[in-house]
Amino acid sequence: MSAVGRALDQLRAELRRRVAGMVVRGVVRLVDDALKAQTLQVEMPGEDAPDDVEHVQPFGLSFRPAAGSEVLVLSVGGDRDYPVAVLAQNRDQRPAAEVAEGEGGLYQAGAYLVFLESGGTVHLGAQSAADFVARADRVEDRLNELEDAFLDHVHPPIATSGGPQPVLAPGLPPDATDPYELQRGPVAADNVRAT
Repeated sequence: MSAVGRALDQLRAELRRRVAGMVVRGVVRLVDDALKAQTLQVEMPGEDAPDDVEHVQPFGLSFRPAAGSEVLVLSVGGDRDYPVAVLAQNRDQRPAAEVAEGEGGLYQAGAYLVFLESGGTVHLGAQSAADFVARADRVEDRLNELEDAFLDHVHPPIATSGGPQPVLAPGLPPDATDPYELQRGPVAADNVRAT
């Protein structure tokens, strides 16, 4: 084999190694959340466990994966010296509830914290998809009680030279007939349920 052939074989082998190692599965061993970018120690097949693998997370979300969680490790540009971890998951902590196609939610330690039904209803805080109980009605009832109490309260008259005058809310004109009249409207979203 010529020198050019050997060089091409070496180049192909290096390229094959880089492509094969671009995406591998790993297991989280330690998490460092002290820096701006969360870093992980990740055990990967056939390699030492690097302890500075950046855990890339979506904007606006931040979670600390539990030790033993699985991650996908990407070698950006095929360079194994600069790995990043994405999509951490822990199968033992994922809720086992059956959900319909298009449904899902945010969970922690085996329980859904936020669950979205395929029809658009959002459920807040339950142990499984089947455990959600609507609490929006209780919130609306309490807000209506507070509104009624506010509307029914009466301030004592203030004695003035022209006789007792009702106390008006600041900024209302003196000829206001019912300064506390409020327009009632919906106070709880129809598509939010909480437990």
